[in-house]
Amino acid sequence: MCSSDLLPSLPLGGAYRVWLEDPLSQLTLAASFVPEGNLSARVALQRDSRLEAVRIYVVATSRGDDPSASGPVVLLATLPKRATNP
Repeated sequence: MCSSDLLPSLPLGGAYRVWLEDPLSQLTLAASFVPEGNLSARVALQRDSRLEAVRIYVVATSRGDDPSASGPVVLLATLPKRATNP
């Protein structure tokens, strides 16, 4: 679960995109969303066992309907390493 309050305002028709970065710096789109009226959001991400995410980015885009639209990173988090079984 990823949640945030007080996200920056989006332009009309914009959306946020959640990107996951793997150890090889490859990015995978995990979700897109538009926040509630109070600029807070909660997004549930499905775990993909094939992807070992090391960082998560939330990017504000100006066009929610255009998959190639990009914008500024508004939230960045480094994820802890998964525990390995001995």
